[in-house]
Amino acid sequence: EFQEFVTKLHKKLPNSLSTCQNAKKPNFVDPSDSPEGNLYIFVSFSLGEKALMNLAHEAQHYGATLILRGFRDGSYAKTVQALQKIILKTSQGFVVDPELFTLFSVSSVPTYILAKPLPLNVFERTSTPLHDRMQGHVSIHYALETFSKEGDLRAEAQAFLETSLTDHSHEKGTAK
Repeated sequence: EFQEFVTKLHKKLPNSLSTCQNAKKPNFVDPSDSPEGNLYIFVSFSLGEKALMNLAHEAQHYGATLILRGFRDGSYAKTVQALQKIILKTSQGFVVDPELFTLFSVSSVPTYILAKPLPLNVFERTSTPLHDRMQGHVSIHYALETFSKEGDLRAEAQAFLETSLTDHSHEKGTAK
């Protein structure tokens, strides 16, 4: 039943998932160009589709990772259906990682966390890395500006801001 659902979904999608993931857009952020830090935005379906869409656009712009605690109603299929429109419009994916919610003690969303790089393997995550945190309905830009002025990871926050300005300098005419 699951395989049948995935097959139908692939037929509905205009491009294959690998093509979507490798799409080059003017605002595409190459992970190899990313600053020495990870920018996470912890989200939930409770935020609503419009808020998730806005956060996905911003995450794509800044090279952030959107983190969900779990699947919608415990179902992979329902999760894919709920996120399909957002992913197709923004080319921004989501990561389901309840361990990151636990590691950073995230209890409400949205929560923005800029952290030193951490291992992808859950078993290697032995302690919470140095990080800056902001909770609430603010823009990623605002969170990064605050981190760059008051955070422990000022240089990393500034690098994310500069990467974003560089990526979009052609749209605005000048880079700051």
